[in-house]
Amino acid sequence: MTGTASRETVIKTDRGSIPVYEAFPTTVGPWPAVVVVHEVWGVNDDIRGIASRLASNGYITYAPDLVEGGKLRCIVRAFRDLQSEGGDTFADLRAVIDTVAGRREVAQGRVGVIGFCLGGGCARLA
Repeated sequence: MTGTASRETVIKTDRGSIPVYEAFPTTVGPWPAVVVVHEVWGVNDDIRGIASRLASNGYITYAPDLVEGGKLRCIVRAFRDLQSEGGDTFADLRAVIDTVAGRREVAQGRVGVIGFCLGGGCARLA
């Protein structure tokens, strides 16, 4: 296990900016990356903890908040998008994955996606 650091950042998409929790090892990169997709309530302490644990094992992690902090309208949209297997939620997730894949601190071509609850369905379809 290695030391980790974290920060709140944003990733820009065609629809605007998505808040992202980023956790990374303190060793020299580049590192393989993991996009962590949250459960229904958005990025919370549990998701931050998962991202940090992955970082302590040598992965740079990005946890985008796809439901803008758990706002009901965003949650409803995410479930509709999951049911239809398309829509803004997946466009945003794909934009995050593509952005992460292009970052210099990410080992080329080494991006995985994991998810929990709502995020599990999104990760499966990403």
